[in-house]
Amino acid sequence: MAEIDRQVVATADDAHANVDSAGFWNDPIQMQLIYAGYAWRSYHRLTDVTIPKGAVITAAYISFCAAGDSVLGGVITIKGFLETDVGNFPDRTTSDGYSLTEASINWTLGAWTGLEWYNSDSLVDIIQEIVNQAGWASGNHMGFRIDAVDQPESHAICSFEMDGNIRGLKLHVEYILPMAGGMQVPAVVALDLI
Repeated sequence: MAEIDRQVVATADDAHANVDSAGFWNDPIQMQLIYAGYAWRSYHRLTDVTIPKGAVITAAYISFCAAGDSVLGGVITIKGFLETDVGNFPDRTTSDGYSLTEASINWTLGAWTGLEWYNSDSLVDIIQEIVNQAGWASGNHMGFRIDAVDQPESHAICSFEMDGNIRGLKLHVEYILPMAGGMQVPAVVALDLI
């Protein structure tokens, strides 16, 4: 079994934007997934993702640490960046210029309690599409874009900058490594995104 923990190493490795305006921030204490009446988008990058080329992804999800209480639900769309070694997020133009995976999920949020952790629905197809790229190699950088779809109330998550960088988004991935002779070895990788 392989295990690895990573955290975003720079302010420009996570950001969020108000899609309806020119607003873009890569140094917030908290990041909006949803804000009532507004379209929000967030960007997340993890460096040095050691998932080998050829790995078969069997389980994957993101864990969010809620920045505050939320009573009503909402819907967000999660896609991966279809880049073999995605860059960071210094500005809106760069962040929106990265290619996206065809695979995506729409995740319905429930009521959240501040500073509690919440796991997304499965990201298996998204991660598999990223690591299936011809240029993917273990140790490359991986990222995700999250868009608000339905926003009845605010849902904010803790950013890289909050509480000494201990509450950032996490990604959990499990995969199987094909071996000679048809045998397979399971592995677990726990990845901190922000």
